[in-house]
Amino acid sequence: MRRISKQEKISGSEVVRRAIEAYDLDSGRDRDAEAALEVMVESIRVTRSELAALQKRLDETMSHAYRERVRKQVRDDVRAHLVTHPEELDALADYFGGQR
Repeated sequence: MRRISKQEKISGSEVVRRAIEAYDLDSGRDRDAEAALEVMVESIRVTRSELAALQKRLDETMSHAYRERVRKQVRDDVRAHLVTHPEELDALADYFGGQR
């Protein structure tokens, strides 16, 4: 220890501290934990981008489904109106040149 202390021009306690740090079993665990965290972060990034793509597809699907529901509702409303007002259907037929 004295030789290293003189050679490196540091105190004996600093040599001991560096030696303990170099052979600290927890430092390896820290590296393993950091590696595991990096894998987890990458997994979260991938999951987040997959969720964003899914949200986009759902938005597009929901928009299409909403438009279809609105179209069906309008069709049903027009049919119900024409059933209760058949004279308007006759007027439309006359307008388009149809025969009654």
